[in-house]
Amino acid sequence: MPNSISFGARLVKSTQVQKLSPKNKSYIPKNVAVVEIDPYNSSDISALSDAARSWVYEKYASNIVYTANSLFSKDLDEKYHKVLAVTELLENLKFLDSKKILGMADIKIKDPKSIELNYIQVDPEISYYIGNQSSYKKIGTKILDVLKSMYDRIELTVAKGSVKNFYLKNGFKCLDKGKYVWQKIL
Repeated sequence: MPNSISFGARLVKSTQVQKLSPKNKSYIPKNVAVVEIDPYNSSDISALSDAARSWVYEKYASNIVYTANSLFSKDLDEKYHKVLAVTELLENLKFLDSKKILGMADIKIKDPKSIELNYIQVDPEISYYIGNQSSYKKIGTKILDVLKSMYDRIELTVAKGSVKNFYLKNGFKCLDKGKYVWQKIL
């Protein structure tokens, strides 16, 4: 897999998710890149904004874009806030294509080894089913896996709904009324 990206975003990690093959209706590995958005690159910010606008039924992408815009305007400090995106990994990327963004996340850095995951959003169309199968699998899990490889502790607050099970399946423990934590075992 290529390890260089020529747009403003910084490659954090190349990984694979599962994509539904229309031919045989089974999942095949699909290369993706997890990138950290350059807070001062207007093209990166614009791609995130365009993706969020095109995601019908998005719940959190607009909040993630708000953070990206606040970083761009220097209302937030980039030492403490980061925005990540998952994008289809293509050779010789020249720019972040909003149509290739599969998911995004907003994190707040508490200290060098600990973060708070403010928001995570996967393209809602990915959740729409073809027959009884979604078009991609494991995008949210891959975002969490990358964060787990970078930090020793991840905290978050879960809003109402069924996402609690998602975090429990990914190794998080419920501390108190909606507060969840994942901690690296050292």
